[in-house]
Amino acid sequence: MVKTTLSHRPYLAGAGFSMADIPVGIMAHWWYRLPIERFEMPGLEAWYRRLAGRPAFQEHVAAAMASN
Repeated sequence: MVKTTLSHRPYLAGAGFSMADIPVGIMAHWWYRLPIERFEMPGLEAWYRRLAGRPAFQEHVAAAMASN
């Protein structure tokens, strides 16, 4: 579902960042940290890069999970 949605939208709920992106972004962050092989998913990867570039994401998600 997420892969399909993000193949034609920049964010989960449409053109802009929304509350929908926060919990899925946290789960995606955990998933990207796993040492596993993944299928190529350009839409998901681009979306994750947009989230990861947000200052609040870096402060509250990436930094918090780096210590785990």
